Formats: sequence, C-alpha cells, structure tokens
Amino acid sequence: MKNKSVYELLAGNIRNERKKRGLTIEELAGRAGISVSFLCYIETNKKKPSLETISRISSALDVPLSGLFAENGDKPRSDIYYACKTFEGLVKEATSKQRRNILDIVKTAVKGFK
Repeated sequence: MKNKSVYELLAGNIRNERKKRGLTIEELAGRAGISVSFLCYIETNKKKPSLETISRISSALDVPLSGLFAENGDKPRSDIYYACKTFEGLVKEATSKQRRNILDIVKTAVKGFK
C-alpha cells in the first residue's frame, strides 16, 4: 500500500473528524473562519492550507493539532473522549427539562449495563 502524503492524511482526517461530529462543510468552514470552497479543496487535497488555517480547523473541530496529522493507529483519541464531547454538545443545546430527561436516560442506560 502506498504511503499517503501529509496533505492526503490531513485531508482525510479533517473530513473524517467533521463527519464524526455531524458537521456540514458549511458549519465547519464558518467555525474555522474560512470559505466553504476552500474547505472543500482542503478536504479533497486540491489545495494546501497554511499552518494558521490548519490550526483554525483544529480548534473548530476541537481536535488537537497533532490529531489532524495522525495516522489511523496513532490517533490520540478515545471513544470515551468523543462520547463525552458529543454528550456535552447535546446537553449545551438542551433546555433544563431536556437536560433532566437526558440525565435520567443515561442513568437508566448505565444501570442496564451493570
């Protein structure tokens, strides 16, 4: 198997992280302060972003900068970290009543696994 270039790796990791978080290209571009077309070019490895742009994308995805360059086996991430970050996002957007319901659901789910 051919080794990927650093930009191919970066492009794939940005796309994977964006999709993992359920973000559209428009949403990520807005968070990172770059144009949608530029992000499309980055994700398809047609343009090479500056380090500043990579850093902004990293922040927008809430992923360590090193994580965008990591190969599959090297990812400094855990399922627990991503579950917590996803859960945090859901809770932030919820009303007080929804937060209580979410907590009750999680407590019930965890008890079911014991």
